[in-house]
Amino acid sequence: WIAKWASFVLAPKQTDAPEWIIKHGWWSDEPILNVGAWVDGASKQWCKFDIPSVWQFSNFMKQIGHADMYKDSKYYPHGIAFMYFSAHDAKNPEESYKWMQRLWNMTEPDDKHMEVMYDGNWFPDGAALKKYDPKLNCLA
Repeated sequence: WIAKWASFVLAPKQTDAPEWIIKHGWWSDEPILNVGAWVDGASKQWCKFDIPSVWQFSNFMKQIGHADMYKDSKYYPHGIAFMYFSAHDAKNPEESYKWMQRLWNMTEPDDKHMEVMYDGNWFPDGAALKKYDPKLNCLA
């Protein structure tokens, strides 16, 4: 799903993107994924597929959970789910590469390192996240 909508922006002619996407011009990641969710009829609570900055991979490496991240009493009472797949603020190639090396060199990559953090807890996948909070409409 993510690849489909991202490819419409990255290679519109090769992927036969809808005309309305092409007419709009450049899309960044967040708007195209939100529009794609609406077009496909998905509902979601915000899920952060990319952590705000590369240094936050230290939370993943140590499996440090933070409760109530970006908490909102109306829409996000337990904060948002963070998926440690990529980093949004990866603008410094040297710093990004150092973090990539740290991740590549982790000893014993195993089931202990889960990629999804929500409400201070770590989850191995979207199914476990949904089991923990069935009301969470996250695309994980």
